[in-house]
Order: sequence, then structure tokens, then C-alpha cells
Amino acid sequence: MRAKAQGHTVEAGEVGATDLTIVVPTYNRYPFLARLLRYYRACGAPSPMHVLDSSDDALPDPVARLLGAPGITYTRYEPDLLPIPKLSEGLRHVTTPYAVIWTDDDLLVPRSLVAAKRFLEHHRDYSLVHGKSGFFRVRPSEHGAVLTNLGPFPQRLCEYETASARLLSYSA
Repeated sequence: MRAKAQGHTVEAGEVGATDLTIVVPTYNRYPFLARLLRYYRACGAPSPMHVLDSSDDALPDPVARLLGAPGITYTRYEPDLLPIPKLSEGLRHVTTPYAVIWTDDDLLVPRSLVAAKRFLEHHRDYSLVHGKSGFFRVRPSEHGAVLTNLGPFPQRLCEYETASARLLSYSA
């Protein structure tokens, strides 16, 4: 099986990147964080992860156990720290050439991270990349979870010749 993104092919067995760090900001959403960590483990923990937590609540034991897995770094911040300074501080500790911000309520496809990294390696004039996004809603039922909504998440494209033109277009 192969995945293709912007002309770069990714083999099925190549689902991670050790030169990419996953940065996960979280705040008072331990059920979402636990789901993300279980998903990450099920994907084979493809890249180093750094969790940035500024929650008011104490860290539940089941989440603490998940955070203890190899390759995961956990940093606790003061609850009054705003999200952007928290991200800025957390990103200062990234030692890999690439990083992805993976919010606690999102699910990423690990192969897409490799495809995005390859795109950046082949297009040095780009400093960030994003893929397709979708949304879904699940409701519980007596037979398990039922998918009730599924669709594309609207995004704007920024395809211009220069980085400054891309930034100006996106900001407009």
C-alpha cells in the first residue's frame, strides 16, 4: 500500500519519522488526551512526542501511565499560561528539524506526517505544510459507536510563488 501527497510516495511500512517531533498542547481535556495517546500507541508511536499541559486538574493515573511510554515527554505548565506562550516555550525544546502541533482532540494519519516532511525537504522555500482535514461526529449506541457526520473541514489554499505572497494571501 502506498500513500501519495504532492508527488511524494510513502511506503506503508514507513509510518513515522524520528526527525519530527509531535507537540501536543492540552488544557483540562484529559479524556481527549487519553484517546490521542492510545491512538498514538496503536499507530506504533512513530515519532517523539512532547505533551504541553496547563490543566487545572490533577493528572489522572491512567493518563500518567500513557504518558510514561517511551518517546513521550510531558511538561506541566501553570494553568494561567496562555496557549501561544505555552506553545512557544514547548517548541523551544524541540530538537528535531521538524515539528507538528497535534491538538488533543485531533487524529492524524502517521503516514501523512512523513509525506509532509518529505514535501518540506523538497520545497525549502516552504516553512509549513498542512494536509486535508475532515470532521466526524460519533454517538454512542447499544452496538458501539455510530458515525453520524463525516465531511471535509474547509481550508484555504495558499499557493503563491513566494513565502511573503503566501502569508499576505492567507492573512487577507
